[in-house]
Amino acid sequence: MRAQDRWNKKAGYISKSYKVNQNIADDFASSCKEMGVSQSGELLKFMSEFIKKNLKGEKKMRVMTKYTQDGECAGMVEMAINQVVYQYDNTEIENEEKRILKECEQMGKGGRCDNCLDFKKDFDVPNARETVSLEDFCEIGRYVKSIYLRDVALMRLVIEKKLMPVRIRYSNEMELNINYSHGNMIFTLQMDLFPFDVYVVI
Repeated sequence: MRAQDRWNKKAGYISKSYKVNQNIADDFASSCKEMGVSQSGELLKFMSEFIKKNLKGEKKMRVMTKYTQDGECAGMVEMAINQVVYQYDNTEIENEEKRILKECEQMGKGGRCDNCLDFKKDFDVPNARETVSLEDFCEIGRYVKSIYLRDVALMRLVIEKKLMPVRIRYSNEMELNINYSHGNMIFTLQMDLFPFDVYVVI
């Protein structure tokens, strides 16, 4: 057995490339064996299809009320986020890839980069209750877009075999705490993200 193979086996990688939760890895390996396909090939196919779907805008971010009945405002926030997040071009993705590659250069092989979510993010929108314009929520949209672009760029680098995912994302949700002139509103944001959140440089 090659030294690289021994290291991969010890670290728990599947197909010498991808490390995931062991139970999921076992199920995935069994399925691939039954179908007579390679695990790495199936993962790359899955990620490629995921990117294609998202680039077509087939998936969306969702915003839901948590403690209050501000359903109308939740709808406005959701519309603002989706309007901003999916309006991007290939140049923006390429620029994000370059930023990540700079991080990778500094860390070297074996270094880790991630796209983990904050549990809660605060925003100040003074007229949140009275607003009739999506513009008031654009800051939230830009914040979510930055997370989304990094996610797509990371996955592209996985497909280019410069990174590999090493941890499955625990949750794709975060709280949005919107402070306005007379109080605050808390919403749950369900994000349209890939199933991995930590990657290692290869």
